[in-house]
Amino acid sequence: MSTRLCALAVPAAFAAVYSIWGSTYAAIAVAVEDLPPLTMAAARWTLAGGALYALSRARGAPAPGARAWRHGAIAGALLIALGNGLVCWAEARIDSGLAATLLAITPFLVVLLDWIALRGERPAPATWAALALGLVGVAILAGPSLSSDLGALAALSCAALAWAVGALYLRHRGGGAPGLMGSATQMIAGGVALALAGAAVGEPWPTSVSLEAGLAVGYLAVFGSIVGFGAFGYLARRVEPALLATHSFVNPVIAVMLGWLVLGERLDPRGAVGATLVVGAVALSVLRPRALAGPVASTR
Repeated sequence: MSTRLCALAVPAAFAAVYSIWGSTYAAIAVAVEDLPPLTMAAARWTLAGGALYALSRARGAPAPGARAWRHGAIAGALLIALGNGLVCWAEARIDSGLAATLLAITPFLVVLLDWIALRGERPAPATWAALALGLVGVAILAGPSLSSDLGALAALSCAALAWAVGALYLRHRGGGAPGLMGSATQMIAGGVALALAGAAVGEPWPTSVSLEAGLAVGYLAVFGSIVGFGAFGYLARRVEPALLATHSFVNPVIAVMLGWLVLGERLDPRGAVGATLVVGAVALSVLRPRALAGPVASTR
């Protein structure tokens, strides 16, 4: 790729990650109005993974072996089945903007788990300050919802934790298939796990799908999974981790604004203050050099 094209490709990839992943929360909210959340997520990721698998094979990639599928199954269970499936389940109960903002704390969990469990770099004082600021923001956001949406808030907490563990697993464990095929194994494994989870909890298989829900699932599969994940992978090989992690606080801003403008979700002063504190805390953490030991992926 020429220098000129590369210079254009990097900002284009950032624009895709910021806008597409920020918009997926609204798309999930539209889809789960008509479809069971776990079954909907299963369809999204299985379709996207199957398309990537077929594309990879058509380009000459070998079929993944048992080790690659095992790696993909573990990552897919953490990042997709838990990390995204619980988000879809929660969004059937709370506003998409609130869900996106609460998930902005995920980079903090990556930093803390990397330090505590994997003996990585000790967080700097500014990171501790950012963590405290973010927790205050979460408390402000979650306060009005604690009585009626405790289950959704717990699901989002588990989703953030699963995502952090999955990100660290990908960072420290090898054995996955290379390139697009690696993404395909994770998506397929995660989609199958979501389908099994939906069946286990008794979600009905939809006999009809509204136009809005179908378009939302298609958008999530094509743009949220394939295009967004591809753009993120491109950036992960070319920019600093701290710069790459800025999506963690840009996405919630876009999600909150789309929830307000498109879905009619409430944006009150309390929510604005809480969201500002969370986003500011994540910005304070990830914009410091070496604040994160590596890129924090997201598949929303």
